[in-house]
Amino acid sequence: MTGPWSGKGFVQKDEGSRPMNVSCKIKGEQTADTIGFAGACRAMLILKREIGAQLKRVGDRFVGTYKGADVGIAELDGSYVDGETVELTMTFPRSVNGDDVAKMTITTPGDGTFTIETSDKMESGVEVTTSSILFSRD
Repeated sequence: MTGPWSGKGFVQKDEGSRPMNVSCKIKGEQTADTIGFAGACRAMLILKREIGAQLKRVGDRFVGTYKGADVGIAELDGSYVDGETVELTMTFPRSVNGDDVAKMTITTPGDGTFTIETSDKMESGVEVTTSSILFSRD
């Protein structure tokens, strides 16, 4: 995870909005017990959003924070579901799409890439993938 990464994918605010293509640049840092990244994503060349996450391994779980949502910093808590996928519950400081909880999945297939995907259950009850970004090393 350490070093510069570039990503491409999409972000969707809610089930009624259209996905927007984004490109991202982040810098990651990893130690034995921590993983973190910080950077920014752009959409349509004019919209820019700072993003970042800090995770700490506590036993077989990961806890930390995520920066990137309109409503503020989300708390993260989760664990590996298999050898290459971590599923995290995101708890926001206030309601987003009807509640304060969403899901983040980080997949690292071992080929020099990783994917961050978020999903949220909308007020209608439909689960929507709200972002999916594939990162590769710069």
